[in-house]
Amino acid sequence: MSNRIFLLFETWFVIIQSLFEKRRTSPTKEEAMRKRNILMFFLILCVCFVYCVKNAGATAIVGIIQDGRIWVSGDSRAVSGYTITDDVQKVFKSEDGRFIVGFAGSLRGGQVLQYFLKVPLQEKNQTVLEFMVKTFVPAIQKCLSEKNGGMVEIIVGYKSRLFLIDSEFVVIESTLRGFDAIGIGRAYCLGSLCATEGMSPEQRIKIAIEAAARFNAAVAPPINVLTLP
Repeated sequence: MSNRIFLLFETWFVIIQSLFEKRRTSPTKEEAMRKRNILMFFLILCVCFVYCVKNAGATAIVGIIQDGRIWVSGDSRAVSGYTITDDVQKVFKSEDGRFIVGFAGSLRGGQVLQYFLKVPLQEKNQTVLEFMVKTFVPAIQKCLSEKNGGMVEIIVGYKSRLFLIDSEFVVIESTLRGFDAIGIGRAYCLGSLCATEGMSPEQRIKIAIEAAARFNAAVAPPINVLTLP
């Protein structure tokens, strides 16, 4: 996402700069000052835009893998301006039961994936990671594009493996620590999960999301949990 943001910033800057190219005659001091102020205004506007996009969002989604079993859970709060809703389902199981998914970001995007996503079967000669990169991710991209879904990041449980797919569709497997989190509550959840190793997955999930909800107004119970298998 950051690459697209800075590309947009660069495009804006070039457009504004082209509006104030040097004339054949040198501009007056007042005119030069006015042009500089306008460019500075757009620069500040772009920086504010980048900051807002990078820090926008809600949700706390947690994934844990233990003894070949996967838990994916999420809070239930959606935020739009000053309006909040506390009954949003952010985790789901695919129709064929192969995947469990938790999403953060666009609520529309998450619902599109929940009700429209169709993923081809894994080929016999594919590794799980290869399948996620070459088959699962393109299926997500196609689904979001065709159904006008917004930008999302997701945690996916598949074949006793746990994956994070970010907003740029990079696939990251949680192999060493056995857990991951996404959403605005991610840092709180990761800290909690690190401190609760040895507890049951259900306890760890509850503590992690409650910690995120305690310190961030965009996260709130009830907590929804799905397991696979």
